[in-house]
Amino acid sequence: MSGLMACYYKWRQRKSYLVEGGKRALILAWSHSSNTVISLAGSLASGLIANDIDVTILNLSDKSQRRKLGFFHRRFFDQVFLMGSVPLRYKCNGMPIVDYFESDIYFWVLDPIIYDFDSTSKTRDYFNKVRHSERLYCLFPDRSYMKFVESWIGDRCIYFPFAGNFNREDGRQNRDNPDDEKRSEIVVLANIGQELNVHASQTLQEIIDILDPFGLDGRRKASLAKHVMNDEIHSNVAISVKNFMQIPFQEMYDPRIISLLTAIDASEKRRRRIQIVDSIKSLKIDIIGAGWQKILGDRPNITYSAKPVRHDFLADLFADYKVLLDFSPNWDHGFNDRVITSIAAGCRVVTSQNAAITELGDASTLVSTYTMVHPQPEAELAKALNAPTIDENLISRIKQDHNWDGRLRQLLA
Repeated sequence: MSGLMACYYKWRQRKSYLVEGGKRALILAWSHSSNTVISLAGSLASGLIANDIDVTILNLSDKSQRRKLGFFHRRFFDQVFLMGSVPLRYKCNGMPIVDYFESDIYFWVLDPIIYDFDSTSKTRDYFNKVRHSERLYCLFPDRSYMKFVESWIGDRCIYFPFAGNFNREDGRQNRDNPDDEKRSEIVVLANIGQELNVHASQTLQEIIDILDPFGLDGRRKASLAKHVMNDEIHSNVAISVKNFMQIPFQEMYDPRIISLLTAIDASEKRRRRIQIVDSIKSLKIDIIGAGWQKILGDRPNITYSAKPVRHDFLADLFADYKVLLDFSPNWDHGFNDRVITSIAAGCRVVTSQNAAITELGDASTLVSTYTMVHPQPEAELAKALNAPTIDENLISRIKQDHNWDGRLRQLLA
């Protein structure tokens, strides 16, 4: 039984909500494309269960499950985990969830926090509450965005790196793969398009002209765009803009500045991804994700598949390939969970420059990086293709060192 299904089973079998003994955690998830949020909720739950914590998962996108929130006494849970900012929009018995439950509450920041600030004012309200509370926390999978908000909420920021997803027992996802003769040994797994922000397809210069909150003249606007696009130190555009403007973090939380940052970030994600893949000419790659063929066109070295792969089936996908060509979500110090999942499936990773590589231990030899400015990943991809098969003992160590059981053990210590 998977961790997620085990959690639902425990909820259904519970005779009373007010049982005695043991610690209890609530995970508030929501429906998302590719099953990503629910899958991560299941991973989180499996780690909690392994640490002897009873877990309940509620999908807030389901009205019947939302109604169950009000059945729980406000002190019933020891921890409540919010999967991103979406749960902040909901109420329980007429009160915001973070005010109703009197437990420790962890807001897991799944994407760059600027998107949460831009999408809902409830995120800003939560951060204001964190400043004056001893039970509210934020979990960051990336240290550079922790740095962005530490001046606001201090030590309530907790570095919580992603683990890998290894243990799924319900079979493989049926998907439209090219046959073995056509499939390459390199895979790209990402969408490209407008999914991040309505300004994603615009240039930085256009975005700054439209959204400039600083009152810059034409020369400074052009210089800001050039700086972000050529910053060799910071992929994190929020840090890059801050350094260019030479303003403290405390001034970056203005809603107008946040809107600019999210638009720049989305535009740079899109531009950088296109630039990286476009640079690959001699190697065959499979791209799984929407929007690519329209932009890059038919190419003899690229096979496209727009059918999404469910998040909980990624290990199976990576096991079919030798190399994952990955993109950091404009983080400077933190990997998404695809990196760990991929190398544990025997698939090496070529990804953007990232300081978190030192945290991989022996597994760091399986991950190589390229710079975001003028990226040239083809040489690293060729090296990874010619590298020997990953040793099974190393895969075992990866699974031992980077699983959700250990991540939760460290968090709750």
